Amino acid sequence: MITPSPQPEVIDAYPLTPTQSGMLVHILNEPHQAHYFARVTGVLAGALTQEIALEAWQSIMNRHEALRTAFVWDGLEQPLQVVVSEQSVDFEWLEDAPGDVGIGDAPTAADLANAPLWKVRMWPQSEGKTRFEWSIHHLIIDGWSATLILDEFVRSIAQRINGELIELEPAPVFADHARWLAGKSHDDDFWKEYLSGYQPKTHPKTDDKSGFAESSITLTSEEQSRLTAAAQSAGVTVPVAAQAVFSRALGGLLNSDDIVFGLAVSGRSSPMAGVEACVGMFVNNLPMRVDLTSDNLFERVQENLNALREREFTPLGTAARLGGLAPGQPLTDVVLTIRALPEVQSVHGVAIDDLHFRTPSNFSLVVEYDPADGTLSALFNTAHYSQHDVDELFRSFRKAELQHQAELRRRIGFFGPDLRGEPVDIVSRILHQAHTHPDLPAVIYDGEATSYAALLDRASDIAAFLSSRGIGRGDCVAIVLPRGPDIISAMLGTLLTGAAYVPVDRNYPRQRIDYVLSDCAAKAVLSDTESEIENAICIEDVPSSDGFKPVETEEDDLAYVIYTSGSTGAPKGVCISRGNLSFSQAARDQFYPSAPEAFLLISPFAFDSSVVGLYWALTSGGSLVVTKERDEQDIAGLANLIAEQQVSHTLMLPGLYKALLEGADAKTLSCLRTVILAGEAVPETLHHSHVSILPDCILANEYGPTETTVWALADLITPAEDRAMTIGTPIPGTQVLLLDENDRPVKANEIGEICVAGPSLARGYLGRRDETDRAFQHLKIDGDTMRVYRTGDQARCGPDGRFEYLGRGDDQIKIRGHRIEVHEVENVLASLSSVGNAAVVVGPARTVSDDELSSALERMPRGMAEQYLKTALKG
Repeated sequence: MITPSPQPEVIDAYPLTPTQSGMLVHILNEPHQAHYFARVTGVLAGALTQEIALEAWQSIMNRHEALRTAFVWDGLEQPLQVVVSEQSVDFEWLEDAPGDVGIGDAPTAADLANAPLWKVRMWPQSEGKTRFEWSIHHLIIDGWSATLILDEFVRSIAQRINGELIELEPAPVFADHARWLAGKSHDDDFWKEYLSGYQPKTHPKTDDKSGFAESSITLTSEEQSRLTAAAQSAGVTVPVAAQAVFSRALGGLLNSDDIVFGLAVSGRSSPMAGVEACVGMFVNNLPMRVDLTSDNLFERVQENLNALREREFTPLGTAARLGGLAPGQPLTDVVLTIRALPEVQSVHGVAIDDLHFRTPSNFSLVVEYDPADGTLSALFNTAHYSQHDVDELFRSFRKAELQHQAELRRRIGFFGPDLRGEPVDIVSRILHQAHTHPDLPAVIYDGEATSYAALLDRASDIAAFLSSRGIGRGDCVAIVLPRGPDIISAMLGTLLTGAAYVPVDRNYPRQRIDYVLSDCAAKAVLSDTESEIENAICIEDVPSSDGFKPVETEEDDLAYVIYTSGSTGAPKGVCISRGNLSFSQAARDQFYPSAPEAFLLISPFAFDSSVVGLYWALTSGGSLVVTKERDEQDIAGLANLIAEQQVSHTLMLPGLYKALLEGADAKTLSCLRTVILAGEAVPETLHHSHVSILPDCILANEYGPTETTVWALADLITPAEDRAMTIGTPIPGTQVLLLDENDRPVKANEIGEICVAGPSLARGYLGRRDETDRAFQHLKIDGDTMRVYRTGDQARCGPDGRFEYLGRGDDQIKIRGHRIEVHEVENVLASLSSVGNAAVVVGPARTVSDDELSSALERMPRGMAEQYLKTALKG
């Protein structure tokens, strides 16, 4: 046995690479663990002797600086790796196979300062074969380098056996790469966006503390062929397809649709000469983040891989820090390696067989897939993953449905009827009515009628004024006006310019109004004399004009932005395009048997249900009857208004309609022809009350969030039908899917999340790309890719094809039809100086008197909630 020479001369010293630094930190934090001490085993075929083997190993050490490298850090500002000039190989030749073929004791942290950090032992076997065990610290070389050395070892052995020893040129030195890498910076913005919102997933620990274990399987030829065919179909490589399949299997193991695993990359895109032939620690693990709900999973993994390759030298720890994780919080404890190493060639009959690598690390689960032979192997820490876990991972991998994920989502038949004809732009339709029937009443408010001609004239004045201020396509105009014809003229005038309007309820707390104005970057604010909004345009001051020619627009241009309660604690603006709006109205024209002669509009204009009556009435030449504020609180007065204006159609909350049927004289409601319910669950007995009082009136129930332009499903009950009211079937031109927690279509009568596809889907959330991407996703159905909105609502579809609404899959609630995210309420409560923490819990309803509520308000800190609620109570 030959031992290292004492006190070798240091010939170079340089900083560690970021990856080496991270490894050293783990080693120093857990000095008793054998992290990163690799074992390489194999069988060499050839007439080998001890002398030839030793000479070959020694020549290899002399040629490669990495094999003569140690690490020092005591007393230094930063650790250094040092290269020494001469070292003898730590080599042992055994006559017989040792009883324990393990690598023995791994070097301690202190041993890292003494080169060499590797040793070899070999022992002959029968038939001219010699088994070897090479143990080496991963700090100095990676798997690619190990195969380079073994290939060189085979050539050196063959040359010595055949007397053809050739002197090799000096090898490229790792120091050149390390010094180049020290000057590179990391892309902070990329990692911040890439890891935004990610919460690391942990696997439950086990009771087994025995250490690391190994397991492996080999895919059958059929399984390998399926993987290859899937890769070819998706236009990606087999390694990329394997990453996609592995991510799906890991997601099942971690019970998550948003996962990150370390992906081993070669790290050899350095510009240094001869980098492919350089021995050193190049490999790096990059955080592959996979959203398992994504359409075209293979392509998404490829896109992520392309982005990661541009940042090949950023270690996991650095990415985690730049991505906003807490110091020391790991992104993942799982690593995937797709084996793609240089081949160890056979030379003059000398070859290496049964080659095996084993490298314990601080990662709890390291999986390697070898595309060459279909081997899938795992090295796992038994304290974190059991053999059963690994078996499940392997089983999921080999049984994975390897087609595109979107193609797995079968069409389940929830299609609305085809839309007849092409939708016509909303503004064009209203202008047509104004030119055809200029004297008909367009808007009726507080007993006063505004004709179509007058409405258009005022809208044209507003459009000309806005246009003179440079407002047009792509801009947002906030409208903070009271109910009445002016707010409708302002909306129409904004649309004439090609801009989008943003309706803001003037009764909102001032803080919320200011937030919406700022968030939408309103280029103008239209208000009235009572407004205290800075720089607002008073609509009374808008001068008359000579008319205005509507700006030509595209379907994708914004029509309006409506703000809903936000899941992140702040309202978010839903962007509805002109195409969305035109399609939604075209579907309504087709679904209902008649258009409104007079539509009673009760909804606030900042609430999306106002869109129903506003555009249905004005595009069909009907009258829009607008209630005054709080008219709905006077049931008798509301019934009289319906009778006075001969209202034919209306939309209201089921609770309000129930009160109207119970509190009004049936004769005052006899003019109604269609009543639409929306915003909350329909009481089971409401249909019977409706039929008994208004037997000739159609009763409909509409379902659809703001993101689907008001509606997506609808149930229409005729007087002859006696059944429970549901949320119905998809509206014309719309498809609805029910997906389970794994994004797969549910079976009949099973519960799933309502997901909507079709031309009514909003563009997304204004200025919120991450939330848009989470809510609006792409699926491929029957070969056609379509965009889908995930509602978060739960339902099941009965044998008659109608959907039964079953509530939310999260903690969103509705109050009087208004969508409210409890996080927004919690956010406001937590902002109060006297509140440390806040939580909103939904419980059973009970009646609270005005006195009780006022008393509670008196105990609150003064602020917007107090002022707003007191104002409401006084009303």
